[in-house]
Amino acid sequence: MADHPRRVAWFALTCLGGGLLAALGFVARVSPWAVVALACGVALLRLSTAVTPVVVMAWAGRSRTTVTGVFAMSNQIGGFGGPALGGVGLALGGFPLVGLLWLGVGILGAVVLRLKVQDSAAFLTQRALRQGPRVPTEGDGHHA
Repeated sequence: MADHPRRVAWFALTCLGGGLLAALGFVARVSPWAVVALACGVALLRLSTAVTPVVVMAWAGRSRTTVTGVFAMSNQIGGFGGPALGGVGLALGGFPLVGLLWLGVGILGAVVLRLKVQDSAAFLTQRALRQGPRVPTEGDGHHA
């Protein structure tokens, strides 16, 4: 998926779908097995593991080190910020509020991706044109 020309659009859709499935898992009154099935669908959110670093490095240009640091910091903040928000939601409104929190985060992620992230195919084409032709090297898998 990280190499797909429409990866940002697909990523936005998976954020929205994962958020919706997580919300249903917490809000809907269904059997425990249905909740397990919904939770498996939430795995769509893991697509970010493949797509985000590729997109971030594509826009970074000469600032790759800075972007890598910001990306790592946001992962660390998410590691404790997400559970903290989930705990507050659970304390204030129970599982339905946690489900709505997941839905909100999924919608927010999809909106940010669609509004702020450039279409990767067009962006990468422009970038390649600015950089000029790439000469293959012996170790990159291209054969003469």
